[in-house]
Amino acid sequence: MWSAKRKSGWTAVFAALVVTAAACSSGGSSSGSSPTDKNTGTAANPDASSGVATGAPATNGASGGEIPVGALNPLTGSGSTYGPGMQAAIQIAVDEINAAGGPLDRKIKLYTADAQSNPNDAVTAAHKLIDVNKVMSILGTYASPVTLAVQPVAIQSNVILMNTSGAPAVSTKGPLSFQFNPRDVLYGAALAKVAQDKGYKTAAILTANNPATLEIADSFADRFKAAGGKITTRVDYQQNQTSYRAEINKALSSKPDVVMLGSYTPDAIVIMKEAHTVDSSVHWIGDAFGINEALAKAVGTEATNGMIGVDSVANKDADAYKNLASKYQAKTQKDLASNVYAAMTYDMANMLALAIQKAGTTDTAAVAKAMHEISDSNGTAVSNFADGLAALKSGKTINYEGASGPLAFNETNNRDVYFGVFELQNGKSTLIETIPPSSGQ
Repeated sequence: MWSAKRKSGWTAVFAALVVTAAACSSGGSSSGSSPTDKNTGTAANPDASSGVATGAPATNGASGGEIPVGALNPLTGSGSTYGPGMQAAIQIAVDEINAAGGPLDRKIKLYTADAQSNPNDAVTAAHKLIDVNKVMSILGTYASPVTLAVQPVAIQSNVILMNTSGAPAVSTKGPLSFQFNPRDVLYGAALAKVAQDKGYKTAAILTANNPATLEIADSFADRFKAAGGKITTRVDYQQNQTSYRAEINKALSSKPDVVMLGSYTPDAIVIMKEAHTVDSSVHWIGDAFGINEALAKAVGTEATNGMIGVDSVANKDADAYKNLASKYQAKTQKDLASNVYAAMTYDMANMLALAIQKAGTTDTAAVAKAMHEISDSNGTAVSNFADGLAALKSGKTINYEGASGPLAFNETNNRDVYFGVFELQNGKSTLIETIPPSSGQ
């Protein structure tokens, strides 16, 4: 249930947005943004907007007919391990939604764009979705630098942005931004638990200079030390280099029991090819967007066997997951278990459509408020748009139980999820432990 505490966070802002939007004329506009440098991952102006300024444009898609929605995923670049699957899951959801008649008896018109795993390119794509396609919401945005770059463009244009990023700054931009991926601080906490459970006493940190991985590294260090561990050294590296031998030598020279790697797959491939030739005995743990089957395929099993990655995991027992898994397999020839972000984007589309129905309008302030109201733990459990639509039309309160896990958003529009601990062996990533949500970490 959306508690009194949670209601207090954005309630006043929601009300202000509803009043502002109602006073504005139709039509959308967008403002400039300060893109993130693709190498450092540092947002040039991440606090450009909270989306609550007076004079915000009216919601795109406010007129009758099809409701325009954008999908902005990393179809190419470092995030392409997940992006095509994220896009496929959105399309599956939209097909289901439209087959059921759509929210407010209107079909969803889906516009797709490639974020290219690059903040600058993502901003350009977001402008097209908003200014040309007139979308009222954007679904997807993977990796925190991309989301932080797109947020000002979307929110200043009164467009809801649902993302799969975890940097803390992502959840400070106002009520129109929803963070489906867990906060990066929770990744660090999960990794510290893994290190503690494995009995590691010393750890080196090798991490990309990126908002997400830096937060993971900070969180890991704090929790590992609190549990009695020692950080022997920390190396923050610049992304997209052809060699990391100097950084690897510095990390391994401290003779740690384990190295915590904060990385994305392309950099992790370069690092592990070189690290294995320096010291093949050290243990490696890290986020699963760096340590995964794609890494093992590129580097080989000798260098990657025993590496451990952590990532949020979907609820495989949920009806929504089972439904999506079969359709995802048919559409992509891949197992949904390998892409938790696809489960998230499927839930994004369903929640958006149900929230529009609940709000009775496409006004984004009202829809954003309704996002909390369709995940009421006391409501009728629904796992798809069709059942949710029927329940809402009959006047019932609903609780959408999604494919990606619990969907009760807190006062800053993020959520806690289950984490999976995955071990690489012979090129395959196997789930060896599940860590339950721990609110407040």
